Amino acid sequence: MTTTGTGTGDESSIHYLLFVGTYTDRGSDGIYVFRFTEKDGNLSPMGLAARAINPSSLAIVRSANPHSKVVGLLSVQETSEATDGLQGGVVSYAVDHSSGNLQVVDRAPSHGDGPCSITLDDTGRYAFVANFWGGTVAVLPITADLRFNMATTVIQTFCPLRFVPPRPHAFQTIPGNRFAIIAELGTDRLLTYPFDARTGRIEATEPFAFELKTGSGPRHMAFLNNGRILYVVNEIACTVAALLVEDDGRLQLLQTISTLEDGTRLPGDAAEVIVHPNGRFLYASTRRPSTICLYRIDSTCGRLSFVCDYASGGDSPAVFAIAPSGRWLIVGNQSSGNLAVFPIDPSTGLLGKLRLATPLSSPSSIVFFPTSI
Repeated sequence: MTTTGTGTGDESSIHYLLFVGTYTDRGSDGIYVFRFTEKDGNLSPMGLAARAINPSSLAIVRSANPHSKVVGLLSVQETSEATDGLQGGVVSYAVDHSSGNLQVVDRAPSHGDGPCSITLDDTGRYAFVANFWGGTVAVLPITADLRFNMATTVIQTFCPLRFVPPRPHAFQTIPGNRFAIIAELGTDRLLTYPFDARTGRIEATEPFAFELKTGSGPRHMAFLNNGRILYVVNEIACTVAALLVEDDGRLQLLQTISTLEDGTRLPGDAAEVIVHPNGRFLYASTRRPSTICLYRIDSTCGRLSFVCDYASGGDSPAVFAIAPSGRWLIVGNQSSGNLAVFPIDPSTGLLGKLRLATPLSSPSSIVFFPTSI
């Protein structure tokens, strides 16, 4: 199994700018920035980094050079012409490493209403956007100076066999950059397409469609072992599905496990899923009971075993993120409006006692931006 080391050298000198996207119809004003200290888990508010409308998903832009230098930040504008009078869009920002302020570089349409997810491919040259209300996904090239070019691919995720509207909630490449995959919440499917990283295009073929159990609601995805194992958190069923990714991009179900300790189904709850950097543990959040669930990953097959769950330090943990060192987990609790910081023991995956909680209205995306400041 390929793992990521957690050694960080002199941790007292490691700092990050922590950018947090929010829903601005609930009392916030855009993207906020905090200074995060790796040594003690301290989180210091630095204020509003950029005024924006519903920047609900963020992504770090890295250069394509061997050292993978961080160069900027991307955000969605999760709006809809039908409800907000604004077309969904994406925004790129330059980052001031000292103040944390964000300067808009470029804007572009997302090619659909309600963009809720933005990620980058392995090269950092293409942004992948899922438009939840529009039922579309798009691939947008990004130049070295953080400008968007014309979309190379736009796909409508319609399913002729299901009389329900398509609702793509995540769109990203599988590690290795040979395939792109959509978590289609509305039709309970995972759609895998061949991806050409030279052109940024998705081949005009029928996707491999993996049918999850009706009523699952696939929402977010996480990968293990260079993309050989896929974990999908199912929002409506409150489960995590573990799947094997075949060489041709097809998927094979290994396991489905509840995100709730007692296995009770609470519709519309499960939200986020992340593999620990060392590849030994997986975490998933469930909003209604406000818990973070810890699983141990079997190193031979990728199957999960339930370890325990934790109170999230607030209400409705819609998002969380793990520090690159693997030593800290930060939860964004939407209903209670706060960020909660927990220490992690990388050897066991267990969370320690809540270190601190700081107020922030409607957090929806958290990213670590490395800086020497």
